[in-house]
Amino acid sequence: MEGFFELSIKSLSTFPLKENIKGELAPPDLVFDFYLFPKVFINNRILEKLSPFLKSNIEIQEGAVELKFSELELSYCYLYVVGCDNDSHTNESTHIFRSEDNSSLFLSNELIKEMRKKSTNGVLYRWN
Repeated sequence: MEGFFELSIKSLSTFPLKENIKGELAPPDLVFDFYLFPKVFINNRILEKLSPFLKSNIEIQEGAVELKFSELELSYCYLYVVGCDNDSHTNESTHIFRSEDNSSLFLSNELIKEMRKKSTNGVLYRWN
């Protein structure tokens, strides 16, 4: 699909956002969780900066992520991607949507570019 990257376990090696953890004192800004289905958690610190890209078909919910290197659960927002019909992803305000079988997420190149700029504390991928 033009202008979007399909993020799944299979495409992770070519995804522009590589896993990069800055350290225990700087928790990652983005957590991509692949347990059961792809999910995105955004550190509250950068949520406002990405909010212009999260207006269409997204429900932002409170969430917590237990990090591998810490006993702490840190506050994140979970992006619940509401299903959209075939035409709504062509809308300019849609920057993320999920596949019909819920096995992958489609992220716009614009959103990925902004995530790369804003996620200065790194990215984490989780499998379970």
